[in-house]
Amino acid sequence: MKRKFVSEIFAWLSVGGLVFSAIGLFTLQSKSLKPFDFALSIVSVVIVVLAGIFSARLARLAKWIAPSRRVFLSCSHHDYPAAREVAKALRADGAFVWLDEERLRPGAPIREMIEKGIAGADSFVALLSGKPRPSLLLELGLAQARGLKVIPVLLADAELPSDLQGLRYIDLRHGNDHGFEELVREVT
Repeated sequence: MKRKFVSEIFAWLSVGGLVFSAIGLFTLQSKSLKPFDFALSIVSVVIVVLAGIFSARLARLAKWIAPSRRVFLSCSHHDYPAAREVAKALRADGAFVWLDEERLRPGAPIREMIEKGIAGADSFVALLSGKPRPSLLLELGLAQARGLKVIPVLLADAELPSDLQGLRYIDLRHGNDHGFEELVREVT
């Protein structure tokens, strides 16, 4: 939303600059000016028009102005279908999502890659269904050590690790669209 608003502001500024430049040119032409002053006025109007065009270009690039939120998505292998849906929803709202099935290649040092993923994240989302896997505790410890916002997400009835029991979770157990919206809002 913010990026769209910024983009619209740049677009209106460029239109306004073009309109005021045209008005200024016609106003100056009607007055009796010396040739040098008139030429200087035309050059300044051209500069304003070019600035308007440049700001219109900035409006198209405004999506790069606001930094994307970076999310480390932690899940079990059997939760990949749900993780892909969550990642898709977050990415649609501009988040950069780290998901191990996309980042870990055969032969890659798993722990090192996970540590880098968490180090580069702004928030940590733990997708939970069933009994937590052992690597979740390692990932959760790294995220908490870095002070990341930790958001538990229930995909099914799950046993919450003790480190997550005091946190409010987002419930996606029954295809809850409100839960998806809440998750997107919390991390982006």
